[in-house]
Amino acid sequence: MSYSLTVYLVDLAEIKAVIGCKDPSIIDGVEVVIREEYDDEDTIANSVALRHLIMGEPLDADNAPHYWCALGHICRFKGEELLPDCWGGVRWDAIEACGLEDLLTKTGPPVKLPPNPDIPSIGHIKRDNIARYLLAAEERKAKTNESGVLDLLDEYIGWLETAASKSKDIVFFYG
Repeated sequence: MSYSLTVYLVDLAEIKAVIGCKDPSIIDGVEVVIREEYDDEDTIANSVALRHLIMGEPLDADNAPHYWCALGHICRFKGEELLPDCWGGVRWDAIEACGLEDLLTKTGPPVKLPPNPDIPSIGHIKRDNIARYLLAAEERKAKTNESGVLDLLDEYIGWLETAASKSKDIVFFYG
């Protein structure tokens, strides 16, 4: 099964600030994004998760994937989504070939969420660390000759360069 790697340029401080802020206007704005993407059942579950996050209500570990999706919608609402081109339908082996598995398995979400053993996988890069990730990606690119991997790395490097030029943090969602 193939998934996509979706990227959001955000201000992590702003994302963290909306968690528990109790501002119903944030809920209203993000719910528009949720309704555009999901059917009725998922819309309800993701809206409940969103409300828990924004209103600082207790989180239900049994609904972890919905909190992870709600965070994605918050990032989309508060940040800038960079639509994937090459990353629009990839398997986990592409993540590994490009050296992004630690990013998606070790950095995790930028806010506290219940553990989620399923998709989506979330990773983030703080703006202060982008240069380090950029160097690693360029080094990996120099060592490969697989055209598909080169295309993926070129797009990833472009995302990193865009984030650096805009002084933004990055949140990645794979699912």
